[in-house]
Amino acid sequence: MTLFEECRAALKADFTIVEGEPLNQAMDIFHQYPWQNGNIAWSKINFSDYEITNMLLSDMTLKDMPVFDITDDTDIPVLKPSQVW
Repeated sequence: MTLFEECRAALKADFTIVEGEPLNQAMDIFHQYPWQNGNIAWSKINFSDYEITNMLLSDMTLKDMPVFDITDDTDIPVLKPSQVW
């Protein structure tokens, strides 16, 4: 079983495979980050490194932000959770 299949099984009906205009929207957000040699330049970003998912999900600054799961493999679709808890 691939990681994508595991995610799909765990999420059941709580996600959508993003295609068309929503996919373009997700990629536009993704490409706003600074890049260096094909990687995100983390030293140029003000970010928080979360180790506990509950802390991430309860962070008030993320309440109105869209959430997408973008993998590093172009053969795996972009996912959008139905809800963020």
